Amino acid sequence: AVVIHGTGGKNPAAPAGKLLVSLLRALFGSKHRSKFVTGVAFGSYNSHYDKSEGANAWLTRDGAMVATRDTDPYTSFIFTLAGYYDLFTMLSECNSAEWYSKYPRSLPTLVMSGDDDPVGDYGKGVREVYDGLCASLRCSYPERPRIAECVQHGSPARKRRHIAPSLAL
Repeated sequence: AVVIHGTGGKNPAAPAGKLLVSLLRALFGSKHRSKFVTGVAFGSYNSHYDKSEGANAWLTRDGAMVATRDTDPYTSFIFTLAGYYDLFTMLSECNSAEWYSKYPRSLPTLVMSGDDDPVGDYGKGVREVYDGLCASLRCSYPERPRIAECVQHGSPARKRRHIAPSLAL
């Protein structure tokens, strides 16, 4: 079984990201860590959140985790240019018609994301992936996406809906 979580669907900027990273790799090398590329890749993700919640509020509604994220060496690192190149390549390839056509029909799959997740374009990306898989796999009776209200324990201020269309193939 596979769980596809927080997917973004097609990203029209991925080829430009690959080009930018290729140019920077030629200048600085593959192991260079670029705050500029990080800003280009993730800079807009926090725009829907209050700045007082922190620069990475888009990652989780748990304020303690957001605060810890910036000081934890395992989560506060910046990708290398090689890492960004691989990310942009993956974004291009895993949302292509060829990827959908090669997806195994017999593989049980759950596709899910929060509708407040900027990676998934606030619910649009996960629906795009779900629809693409259903069309490619010719699902005979795909479920309609289920919307579940989820609230962090005792924190109704950051209530989020989670979109969980599942493919039971």
